[in-house]
Amino acid sequence: MRKSIGLGHLRTSAPNLQAELYDNPHDYLTYDELAKLLRVSVRTLRRWVSFEKVPYVKIEEWHVRFPKSDIAAWLHTRGA
Repeated sequence: MRKSIGLGHLRTSAPNLQAELYDNPHDYLTYDELAKLLRVSVRTLRRWVSFEKVPYVKIEEWHVRFPKSDIAAWLHTRGA
């Protein structure tokens, strides 16, 4: 049985978060960049991807990137 993954603990009030996401919304973030912005571990972010809790795109078979515009919209719908 899979454990439910809650996202309610996200602290997205980082001062550079909005600037990072809205400066060039056509850019993509890596695991490391998004984890740093969301203040979560890369391991947690990988878990969210496996449970499809966060918007992402696959580039080739094993590479994942996070579109800034999709992340901004995702955070907005979560009230962050």
